[in-house]
Amino acid sequence: LQQFYVRRANRIIVPSHYLAGLVEGWGVAPSRIRVVPNAVHPAGYEFPDTTEAAKRTLGLDFPFFLTIARLTPWKGVDRLIEVLDELPSEVRLVVVGEGPERNTLETLARDRGVEDRTIFTGSVAPADVSLYLKAADLFVLFTGYEGLSHVLLEALLVGLPIVASRKGGNPEVIRDRIDGLLVEHPDPGELKKAIRELMEDPSRRAELASAAARRADDFSWPRLFAHTLEVFGETIGKSG
Repeated sequence: LQQFYVRRANRIIVPSHYLAGLVEGWGVAPSRIRVVPNAVHPAGYEFPDTTEAAKRTLGLDFPFFLTIARLTPWKGVDRLIEVLDELPSEVRLVVVGEGPERNTLETLARDRGVEDRTIFTGSVAPADVSLYLKAADLFVLFTGYEGLSHVLLEALLVGLPIVASRKGGNPEVIRDRIDGLLVEHPDPGELKKAIRELMEDPSRRAELASAAARRADDFSWPRLFAHTLEVFGETIGKSG
Protein backbone atom coordinates (compact mmCIF):
# COMPACT_ATOMS: atom_id res chain seq x y z
CA LEU A 1 0.00 0.00 0.00
CA GLN A 2 2.82 2.38 0.85
CA GLN A 3 4.49 1.92 -2.52
CA PHE A 4 1.15 1.97 -4.36
CA TYR A 5 0.35 5.45 -3.08
CA VAL A 6 3.77 7.08 -3.22
CA ARG A 7 4.36 5.99 -6.79
CA ARG A 8 1.13 7.63 -7.90
CA ALA A 9 1.43 10.90 -5.98
CA ASN A 10 2.36 14.07 -7.89
CA ARG A 11 4.36 15.28 -4.90
CA ILE A 12 5.43 13.67 -1.64
CA ILE A 13 6.21 15.87 1.38
CA VAL A 14 8.74 14.56 3.89
CA PRO A 15 10.10 16.37 6.98
CA SER A 16 13.83 15.73 6.36
CA HIS A 17 16.36 15.03 3.63
CA TYR A 18 17.13 11.80 5.46
CA LEU A 19 13.56 10.60 4.93
CA ALA A 20 13.63 11.90 1.36
CA GLY A 21 16.46 9.46 0.73
CA LEU A 22 14.41 6.60 2.16
CA VAL A 23 11.42 7.47 -0.02
CA GLU A 24 13.68 7.70 -3.07
CA GLY A 25 14.78 4.17 -2.20
CA TRP A 26 11.18 3.03 -2.62
CA GLY A 27 11.47 3.87 -6.32
CA VAL A 28 10.17 7.46 -6.21
CA ALA A 29 11.86 9.99 -8.49
CA PRO A 30 13.64 12.78 -6.53
CA SER A 31 11.80 15.37 -8.64
CA ARG A 32 8.54 14.37 -6.90
CA ILE A 33 9.86 14.64 -3.34
CA ARG A 34 9.77 17.89 -1.36
CA VAL A 35 11.29 18.46 2.08
CA VAL A 36 9.18 20.55 4.45
CA PRO A 37 10.61 20.35 8.00
CA ASN A 38 8.34 19.86 10.99
CA ALA A 39 7.55 22.86 13.18
CA VAL A 40 6.54 23.81 16.69
CA HIS A 41 4.14 26.60 17.59
CA PRO A 42 5.08 28.63 20.70
CA ALA A 43 1.41 29.19 21.52
CA GLY A 44 1.12 25.50 22.36
CA TYR A 45 3.62 25.74 25.23
CA GLU A 46 3.69 27.46 28.60
CA PHE A 47 7.19 27.65 30.01
CA PRO A 48 8.04 29.10 33.45
CA ASP A 49 10.13 32.26 33.37
CA THR A 50 13.28 30.62 34.70
CA THR A 51 14.96 27.23 35.01
CA GLU A 52 15.02 27.69 38.79
CA ALA A 53 11.24 28.22 38.89
CA ALA A 54 10.66 25.06 36.84
CA LYS A 55 12.98 23.05 39.10
CA ARG A 56 11.10 24.27 42.20
CA THR A 57 7.74 23.33 40.70
CA LEU A 58 8.98 19.82 39.93
CA GLY A 59 10.90 19.45 43.19
CA LEU A 60 14.18 18.81 41.39
CA ASP A 61 16.96 20.62 43.25
CA PHE A 62 19.93 19.11 41.40
CA PRO A 63 21.66 19.46 38.02
CA PHE A 64 20.33 17.01 35.46
CA PHE A 65 20.26 16.15 31.80
CA LEU A 66 16.95 15.19 30.25
CA THR A 67 15.78 12.84 27.56
CA ILE A 68 12.20 12.52 26.32
CA ALA A 69 11.43 9.38 24.37
CA ARG A 70 9.29 6.31 24.01
CA LEU A 71 11.31 3.66 25.81
CA THR A 72 12.31 1.43 22.91
CA PRO A 73 15.79 0.02 22.08
CA TRP A 74 16.61 2.48 19.29
CA LYS A 75 16.09 5.53 21.53
CA GLY A 76 19.44 4.87 23.24
CA VAL A 77 18.33 5.50 26.83
CA ASP A 78 20.46 2.55 27.92
CA ARG A 79 23.58 4.39 26.71
CA LEU A 80 22.66 7.43 28.83
CA ILE A 81 22.39 5.21 31.91
CA GLU A 82 25.70 3.50 31.10
CA VAL A 83 27.67 6.78 31.02
CA LEU A 84 25.99 8.26 34.10
CA ASP A 85 28.32 6.64 36.63
CA GLU A 86 31.28 8.28 34.86
CA LEU A 87 29.83 11.77 35.23
CA PRO A 88 30.11 14.00 38.35
CA SER A 89 28.17 12.44 41.23
CA GLU A 90 25.76 15.38 41.57
CA VAL A 91 24.53 15.02 37.97
CA ARG A 92 21.36 13.02 37.43
CA LEU A 93 19.41 11.74 34.45
CA VAL A 94 15.67 12.36 34.06
CA VAL A 95 13.84 10.13 31.58
CA VAL A 96 10.40 11.33 30.49
CA GLY A 97 8.38 8.72 28.64
CA GLU A 98 7.00 5.22 28.82
CA GLY A 99 7.50 2.10 26.75
CA PRO A 100 8.26 -1.63 26.64
CA GLU A 101 11.92 -1.19 27.70
CA ARG A 102 11.20 0.52 31.02
CA ASN A 103 11.73 -2.52 33.25
CA THR A 104 14.94 -3.38 31.42
CA LEU A 105 16.22 0.17 31.81
CA GLU A 106 15.36 0.31 35.50
CA THR A 107 17.23 -2.97 36.01
CA LEU A 108 20.21 -1.56 34.13
CA ALA A 109 20.25 1.51 36.39
CA ARG A 110 20.26 -0.76 39.45
CA ASP A 111 23.02 -2.95 38.04
CA ARG A 112 25.15 0.11 37.22
CA GLY A 113 24.72 1.53 40.70
CA VAL A 114 22.95 4.67 39.48
CA GLU A 115 19.38 3.83 40.46
CA ASP A 116 19.23 6.84 42.81
CA ARG A 117 20.57 9.12 40.05
CA THR A 118 18.10 8.00 37.35
CA ILE A 119 14.54 9.35 37.53
CA PHE A 120 11.89 7.67 35.38
CA THR A 121 8.77 9.85 35.23
CA GLY A 122 6.67 7.61 33.00
CA SER A 123 4.14 9.32 30.76
CA VAL A 124 3.44 12.93 31.70
CA ALA A 125 0.90 15.52 30.59
CA PRO A 126 1.97 17.95 27.82
CA ALA A 127 2.07 20.84 30.30
CA ASP A 128 4.51 18.88 32.46
CA VAL A 129 6.71 18.13 29.46
CA SER A 130 7.17 21.89 29.13
CA LEU A 131 8.15 22.05 32.80
CA TYR A 132 10.80 19.33 32.44
CA LEU A 133 12.23 21.01 29.34
CA LYS A 134 12.52 24.33 31.15
CA ALA A 135 13.97 22.73 34.29
CA ALA A 136 16.70 20.74 32.52
CA ASP A 137 20.31 21.86 32.32
CA LEU A 138 20.88 19.87 29.13
CA PHE A 139 18.80 17.86 26.65
CA VAL A 140 20.19 14.62 25.20
CA LEU A 141 18.76 12.54 22.35
CA PHE A 142 20.98 9.56 21.53
CA THR A 143 18.77 7.74 19.05
CA GLY A 144 19.82 5.22 16.44
CA TYR A 145 16.98 6.27 14.13
CA GLU A 146 15.14 9.56 13.80
CA GLY A 147 13.17 11.05 10.89
CA LEU A 148 12.96 14.60 12.20
CA SER A 149 12.62 14.70 15.96
CA HIS A 150 9.77 16.84 17.27
CA VAL A 151 11.25 16.81 20.76
CA LEU A 152 14.49 18.31 19.42
CA LEU A 153 12.40 21.19 18.06
CA GLU A 154 10.78 21.59 21.48
CA ALA A 155 14.21 21.68 23.12
CA LEU A 156 15.26 24.41 20.66
CA LEU A 157 12.08 26.35 21.40
CA VAL A 158 12.76 26.46 25.13
CA GLY A 159 16.41 27.33 24.49
CA LEU A 160 18.13 24.23 25.81
CA PRO A 161 21.71 23.22 25.06
CA ILE A 162 21.50 19.91 23.20
CA VAL A 163 23.56 16.78 22.63
CA ALA A 164 22.23 14.58 19.83
CA SER A 165 23.37 11.54 17.88
CA ARG A 166 24.56 12.14 14.35
CA LYS A 167 21.83 9.89 12.98
CA GLY A 168 18.79 10.27 10.73
CA GLY A 169 17.41 13.79 10.61
CA ASN A 170 19.20 15.00 13.76
CA PRO A 171 22.03 16.77 11.85
CA GLU A 172 19.38 18.67 9.89
CA VAL A 173 18.16 20.20 13.15
CA ILE A 174 21.34 20.56 15.21
CA ARG A 175 24.38 22.19 13.63
CA ASP A 176 27.40 20.80 15.44
CA ARG A 177 29.10 23.26 17.80
CA ILE A 178 26.61 25.97 16.77
CA ASP A 179 23.19 24.95 18.15
CA GLY A 180 24.40 21.93 20.10
CA LEU A 181 26.81 19.02 19.97
CA LEU A 182 26.49 16.07 17.58
CA VAL A 183 28.08 12.78 18.59
CA GLU A 184 28.66 9.56 16.70
CA HIS A 185 26.25 6.72 17.42
CA PRO A 186 26.63 4.33 19.18
CA ASP A 187 29.96 5.65 20.55
CA PRO A 188 29.55 5.94 24.36
CA GLY A 189 32.90 7.70 24.65
CA GLU A 190 31.82 10.66 22.53
CA LEU A 191 28.48 10.76 24.33
CA LYS A 192 30.09 10.89 27.76
CA LYS A 193 32.62 13.52 26.66
CA ALA A 194 29.90 15.80 25.25
CA ILE A 195 27.62 15.53 28.29
CA ARG A 196 30.52 16.11 30.67
CA GLU A 197 31.76 19.09 28.65
CA LEU A 198 28.43 20.86 28.86
CA MET A 199 27.41 19.87 32.39
CA GLU A 200 30.73 21.22 33.69
CA ASP A 201 30.70 24.46 31.67
CA PRO A 202 27.71 26.77 32.39
CA SER A 203 29.00 29.48 30.04
CA ARG A 204 29.18 27.05 27.11
CA ARG A 205 25.69 25.78 27.94
CA ALA A 206 24.40 29.36 27.93
CA GLU A 207 26.07 30.05 24.59
CA LEU A 208 24.51 26.99 22.96
CA ALA A 209 21.14 27.71 24.61
CA SER A 210 21.03 31.17 23.02
CA ALA A 211 21.91 29.71 19.63
CA ALA A 212 19.25 27.00 20.06
CA ALA A 213 16.55 29.59 20.72
CA ARG A 214 17.52 31.41 17.52
CA ARG A 215 17.60 28.16 15.58
CA ALA A 216 13.99 27.45 16.60
CA ASP A 217 12.88 30.21 14.21
CA ASP A 218 13.93 28.00 11.30
CA PHE A 219 11.27 25.47 12.34
CA SER A 220 8.40 27.89 12.89
CA TRP A 221 4.79 27.20 12.00
CA PRO A 222 4.58 30.10 9.47
CA ARG A 223 7.53 28.64 7.57
CA LEU A 224 5.96 25.17 7.49
CA PHE A 225 2.69 26.71 6.30
CA ALA A 226 4.35 28.75 3.56
CA HIS A 227 6.48 25.86 2.29
CA THR A 228 3.50 23.51 2.25
CA LEU A 229 1.40 25.99 0.30
CA GLU A 230 4.27 26.34 -2.20
CA VAL A 231 4.21 22.58 -2.77
CA PHE A 232 0.42 22.62 -3.18
CA GLY A 233 0.67 25.45 -5.71
CA GLU A 234 3.46 23.73 -7.60
CA THR A 235 1.50 20.48 -7.72
CA ILE A 236 -1.64 22.14 -9.04
CA GLY A 237 0.38 23.96 -11.68
CA LYS A 238 2.27 20.87 -12.78
CA SER A 239 -0.85 18.73 -13.00
CA GLY A 240 -2.80 21.35 -14.98
